[in-house]
Amino acid sequence: MESKRILVTGSNGQLAQSLAVVNKSLSHELFLLDRQSLDISNADEWREKLDDIDPDVVINCAAYTDVEGAEDHREAAFSINDSAAVLASRLTAERDKRFIHISTDYVFDGKASRPYTEQDGTAPLNVYGASKLAGEQGILDLKSDALIFRVSWLYSPFGKNFVKTMNHLFGTRDEVNVVNDQIASPSSALTFGRFLLECALEGGEPGLYHYSEHGEASWFDLATAVNELTGKRAQVHPVDSEYFPTKAERPAYSKLDNRKIETIFAPQIPHWRESLESCLNYE
Repeated sequence: MESKRILVTGSNGQLAQSLAVVNKSLSHELFLLDRQSLDISNADEWREKLDDIDPDVVINCAAYTDVEGAEDHREAAFSINDSAAVLASRLTAERDKRFIHISTDYVFDGKASRPYTEQDGTAPLNVYGASKLAGEQGILDLKSDALIFRVSWLYSPFGKNFVKTMNHLFGTRDEVNVVNDQIASPSSALTFGRFLLECALEGGEPGLYHYSEHGEASWFDLATAVNELTGKRAQVHPVDSEYFPTKAERPAYSKLDNRKIETIFAPQIPHWRESLESCLNYE
C-alpha cells in the first residue's frame, strides 16, 4: 500500500496512540491532533486543518467515552459523539477524502443470544450508546465515502482502560471481584489500529462494519487472563453486575459478528487472548 497522509483526531486517546505505535513499521504520514490543536466542533478550524494538511484520510478517534459521565452530561456527549463527528465527516466528504469513524457495541441492548450483525436493530441502554448511534446515523445520512467501525471493549498499553486497571490491582491486592455477567469480545487497540492502517485506508464499500476479535469473554474472563498472563497471584472472584451499581446500564451480551469485515477487507484478526498477550508484552 502506498503511503497516505492521515489526519487523526483525539491524539491523547488510546486508539490514536496505538495508531502512532503501529505506524512505526509502516510508511504513512500521521498528523495527530489533540483538542488544543483542533476544536472538532468548529467548522472553520476543521477547514483550516484540512486545507493545511490536505490528508488522504481522516480517522476520527475523538470521542466522549466516559460512559458514567455521559449520564450527567448528555449535551457534551452528543456534542462530541454526534454533532462534531457528523461535521468532520461532512467537511471531509466535501474534499472527496475518506473518513473513518469509530463507534461502539453499546448501540445494542444486549438481549441477543448470538453475535450482533450490522443489520440488527439498535437499542442503546445508556446516553453514551445513544450519542454514538446518533453520530453513526448522521454520518450514514451523508452518503459519503465514510467507514464506521463498531468495536467493543477496547484496551491498550495507553491511557485508562480495564486491562491496565486490572494489571495494577493484581499487583496491589490479594483478591479482586470482577463482573461475570457482561459478555463481548475484548479488542486490542494495537491490533485494531493495525487493521485500520493496513486494510481500511482504501477499498471497501462505504458504510457500517463490525470489528471483533475471535472468541468472547466476560470481564471476569478477561481479568483472569490478565492475571494468568502477567504471572500475578491475585484471587479473582466472579460477581454479578449488581455488585457494582452504576448510573449507566450496560448490555449483557454485545459480541459483534465480524463476518462482513472479514469478507470485505480480509484482515488477519486474532483470538482476543492472543492480542491480549501481545499487548501485555508491549514495551
